[in-house]
Amino acid sequence: MKTIAIALGLAALLVAPAASAGDEVAPPTKSSHGRFVHDGFYLRMSAGVGAFTSRNVVNGSAENQPTFSGGGSALELSIGGAIRPGFVLAATGLLQSSLVGSIQDEAGKTTLTRRHDFALVGPTFDFFPWPRGGFHVLATFGPALMGDYRDDRIQKTWTTRAGGGFSLGAGYDAWVSDNWSLGFLVRVTGATLGGTERTYKDDQAYTVTQPETQRSIGAISLTFTALYN
Repeated sequence: MKTIAIALGLAALLVAPAASAGDEVAPPTKSSHGRFVHDGFYLRMSAGVGAFTSRNVVNGSAENQPTFSGGGSALELSIGGAIRPGFVLAATGLLQSSLVGSIQDEAGKTTLTRRHDFALVGPTFDFFPWPRGGFHVLATFGPALMGDYRDDRIQKTWTTRAGGGFSLGAGYDAWVSDNWSLGFLVRVTGATLGGTERTYKDDQAYTVTQPETQRSIGAISLTFTALYN
């Protein structure tokens, strides 16, 4: 009997660690990574209103130059991904359009009903100080383009200028699901366009070079956004 008792005791000692090790293995659970945190794939779609002004800068001075001011729609599309939680790199396209505006010059203010479009395309760095929070700041820079369309019932004219620009923004996005959030974004944008403008009249192209003249752009927009991140 004593021998049997000793054998049973040794068997219990051998089985106990194995049982304990088995107890430590928990069933797999769904990871919380990516839920209510700004990481992974990034898609921002924005639409709202904006206003911009533009004027010529001749030999470094904008004094006595006509100033165009107008307002209208503002759109944005950004696609990219998070380098790390809370820090996003994306490709962005911005577009602001104006159908009604005015020109201020020495003769006074004249109302215009011609179309103006301003676009900026380039990389965006979007930073969320708290990766699970909604507040964020961003910056975009890259090539810029501005065009105006005129139809005086005799001929149609489309003029474009190209250059570079920079945009800064801040906003807030509130979570509505694991990865979707809705919010708003305020942007301030500036650009300098070159002295060469390309003009299309009655489907024929004319290039006018003005090396001493540049066009300065200043814009602001307020958009409502849908963000997947």
